[in-house]
Amino acid sequence: MARIPDGRLQGAVALGLVAAATLVAAGCASRPSCDLGRKDLAEIRGIAYEYVAAWLANDRNAVMATLTEDPVLIPSGTEPIAGRSAVEAFWWPASGPRTTVNSYTSTIDEIDGSGSMAYVRGHADLEFTLQRDGGAAERQRTRSVFLMIVRRGRDGDWRIARRIWTTL
Repeated sequence: MARIPDGRLQGAVALGLVAAATLVAAGCASRPSCDLGRKDLAEIRGIAYEYVAAWLANDRNAVMATLTEDPVLIPSGTEPIAGRSAVEAFWWPASGPRTTVNSYTSTIDEIDGSGSMAYVRGHADLEFTLQRDGGAAERQRTRSVFLMIVRRGRDGDWRIARRIWTTL
């Protein structure tokens, strides 16, 4: 799990991860389409929380580490952004403002999948500050719904292959 600056938050995330994975596994057992085991469900939930923790830490490398080698983003109102270099250029443009994530909460509403592919559906609330050269800091907040497609790699680790979101 990515390191979160506040140790108490890290403990809360870990405790929440265990509790939520147990609940999801129990709910998934009643659906015939979901053949993921408890370990997979916990790992999938874990990569979703690592993604959030990486943004909270404002750690570019940690965010990118949660993605597959061929990620695709589909943000609200834009064409798909494909490939690691395109994703990095979108999130951290060379000539863009400095962005600091202040808070990010993500609620997982559903996890389902089969074999080495799964999806995570949920809601997110993101607050960040934009600092343009010489300008005043601009605080912004977005609420969104998201869908992530996750894939198990050859190393056995789950990573985010696709992330789709729309702003509410």
